[in-house]
Amino acid sequence: YLEAGTPAVDPRVTLLALADALRAFPERVAAVHLRLVPPETDRFTALATAYQNCGAYVEVPDGVVLAAPLQLVWMATPGAPAAVFPHTAIRLGAGARAVVVERHLGAGETFLAGVVEADLGPGARLDYVVVQQADEDAGLLVHRGARCAAGAAVAWLAAKPGGALARGSSGARLAGARAAAE
Repeated sequence: YLEAGTPAVDPRVTLLALADALRAFPERVAAVHLRLVPPETDRFTALATAYQNCGAYVEVPDGVVLAAPLQLVWMATPGAPAAVFPHTAIRLGAGARAVVVERHLGAGETFLAGVVEADLGPGARLDYVVVQQADEDAGLLVHRGARCAAGAAVAWLAAKPGGALARGSSGARLAGARAAAE
C-alpha cells in the first residue's frame, strides 16, 4: 500500500511502487532488483518472482539519516482467497541510516510469497522490521537478502504472531571489512 503523491518522510528519500521506480529509474533499480536474492534461491522465491504483482522501491541517499521509520504494508483485498507477491528493493547510500517496517495484514485465506533485497553502501545501517499480523488461515513465505559494503550493517527483526504458516529466511553478503548482519 503506497498512497500516490504522499511525500516521503524526507524529501531526499525515494519511496515508490516498484513498477513506477522501474520506469523512472531503471538503472538504479536494476542494481538491486533480482541481484541479491536470485529467483533460483528456492521454489518460493521463484514463485514470488514469476508472479510478482506489487512491490516497493526505497532509496536513501548518502549521509541521510531518517528520523522516522518508513512503513510498507502488504495486504490482500478482503473477501475471497487471494495471493500477494511483493518484491521490495532497497538502496542505502554511504553513511545512510533507515528503519523500514514491513507489515502484513489481512483477513481470510491469503497466500503471500515475497522477496526483499537491500544494498547498503559503506557505513550504512538498515533495521528491517517485519510485523506479520495476518489471519490465522494465511500462509506467508518471504526471502530477505542484503549486500553490506565495508562498515555497513543490516538487522533483520521479525514478529510473526499470525498465520497458519509463516516462513522467513534472512541473510546477508558481507562485502567489506567491518560489515555486519544480525
